Amino acid sequence: MLKNKFMWVVIVTLLVVFCIIGLAPTRQAVARVNEITVLVGGGPHLLSPRRAAEIYEKKTGIKVNIVESPHKDLYVKAMTDFISGGRSYDAFQFSYPVLATFVAGGFVQPIDKQIKKYGAEAEFNDIIPAIREMYGRWGGKTYAVAADGDTHSYYYRTDLFENPRIKADFKRKFGYDLRPAKTWEEYVDISKFFYETDYVQYGNSELAQRGRMYYWWANRFLTYGGEWFDERGRPAINSAAGIKAANNFKESLKYSPPGVLNFEFSEHQESWLSGSIPHFVQWGDGWLDGQLSDASKVKGKIGMSLPPGDVVLLAGGWAFAFPSGSKKVDEAFQYIRTIVFGENSVWAMTNPGTGYQPYLIKEHFKNPQVIKALGNDFLDPYMDCMAEGKPLLRIPYAAEFDDYLDLKLSQTMAGEISTKAALDDVANHWVELLERYFGSSTLPEKFRPMLKVPK
Repeated sequence: MLKNKFMWVVIVTLLVVFCIIGLAPTRQAVARVNEITVLVGGGPHLLSPRRAAEIYEKKTGIKVNIVESPHKDLYVKAMTDFISGGRSYDAFQFSYPVLATFVAGGFVQPIDKQIKKYGAEAEFNDIIPAIREMYGRWGGKTYAVAADGDTHSYYYRTDLFENPRIKADFKRKFGYDLRPAKTWEEYVDISKFFYETDYVQYGNSELAQRGRMYYWWANRFLTYGGEWFDERGRPAINSAAGIKAANNFKESLKYSPPGVLNFEFSEHQESWLSGSIPHFVQWGDGWLDGQLSDASKVKGKIGMSLPPGDVVLLAGGWAFAFPSGSKKVDEAFQYIRTIVFGENSVWAMTNPGTGYQPYLIKEHFKNPQVIKALGNDFLDPYMDCMAEGKPLLRIPYAAEFDDYLDLKLSQTMAGEISTKAALDDVANHWVELLERYFGSSTLPEKFRPMLKVPK
């Protein structure tokens, strides 16, 4: 009898222990649902997510932990976490060319179910179609939410370009009328002219720091008829167009401010806002901050057009995706919606320094509030830039291809290696990457459509 009683005590004790153990994770899981963690690029891109976090937290009671990272480190930071199994983030910001890599590795989960569950179809349909496809979709599924309509445009100082004295002086020196640059050769002429005269401090600015400087080379490369791969899928980076683009870029740097090889976004932008340069190529911030910021010295003096050659680079636009390991995709999805759609997205378009550009047809380009703030003098040509745009390399493992290109371009801009040697090295390394990842020295046929803008 005593033995039986003892057994019952043991059984009851074990049941209580198991219940405690079993309940503990449940309580912990409930606590975790009360917060989400999102990886976001630093600088201007923090403003809109922080504002949206306040709105979302007030509405849902769910705390948003925002992890800041330099933009150039976002890919590595996310990928390191995924490969190590860290599961640190419930959503993360990325640049659209690397979406295919995340999908190929199984690191992100599709969100078509959430779009339907929360009735977000109309919001997604308002995204400019090419942006919606390139930033967010792969293999017929939606993996990410576009958050930015990034494209490069050409900005110039109307007070300088329309000044009769300056125009006459330019024509005497170069034999043709001063105008917004129509070719990259004209761009260099104009830069040289202003650099060597006293009308403004420098001739231009370039984003030339290692990391994203290849965007500024790509503007020229695509204008000169360059293609990432030829018709047989072989790397074409070292073509005549590639070499010509690099040489033009290098020539242009002669007329930039001192230290330009260390210029990332902030330094590049400040050269413009401070009134130190007459023209440059930049994202939409060139207009948004130039016209809306109280600190801008070029407010009311900005002209805008397609970049020289009328070929536009869809340069590294941003989106948010959701890691496969996250169990809080619904909560994260609803928070990201708060950032990129509705009132917060309009706020981001109409206030300086947010780092976001229009990407929604009705909510941005046709919204009276946005039109009043930015004007159709910006919105119409910006939409044209998107319509004429060409994409960055958009294939699995694109980040490794791009990084090596950026490395060699930075070396040739610094005078460490000749242009031809640099680009030949890039082409050979790209063949090695193709063989490593695709088992072929040429890009597989199925990926070649991804080199074009979706229609």
